Amino acid sequence: MGLKKKWAEEQGLNPVLYIEKKSVLANSIFSDLFEKLKSGRERISDLTIEERKAFDIIRYIKNYEGRVERMNGKVTENYRFSDEREWRYVINPEIEHNLFGNLKKASSEKVKELKKIYNEDISHISLEFSPEDINYIIIRSENERDATLSLIEKVKGKNSLEEVKRLTSRIISVEQLKTDF
Repeated sequence: MGLKKKWAEEQGLNPVLYIEKKSVLANSIFSDLFEKLKSGRERISDLTIEERKAFDIIRYIKNYEGRVERMNGKVTENYRFSDEREWRYVINPEIEHNLFGNLKKASSEKVKELKKIYNEDISHISLEFSPEDINYIIIRSENERDATLSLIEKVKGKNSLEEVKRLTSRIISVEQLKTDF
């Protein structure tokens, strides 16, 4: 699902900062700053004000390119993350929460359990959006269209029929993108 840029700006999201992993900047951030912040700390309250500011920057950083390992076991080498053009919402560093809720190093069996714990920790924080904030909904194939339409119609109680109709018109499949563009 793609939300409007205006919505992202109004909610305080920011474009991700993509960094080449072999750069001097990446080395400074990950070998020095990240390791210093990580050492023995688990909660945001464990950091000084200056460290919170540095930690805030780190939360917006993502590799420019790298290896991706999906939960289903699929591996993609040299995946270009910058092609995602991601905008990210991060929790205000003044709000108490876990520092590193990264599930990357967790075993696949532990991921569900840890997700539940981390999600409970931040359950009071959410981003709201309406159908008007949605630019598009991308589905893999036309075979998924009916199921997606059913899901949208189930939400109909919260939104007007006109909003549901507009939303369903914003569905596009990867198949369409490949053949039409």
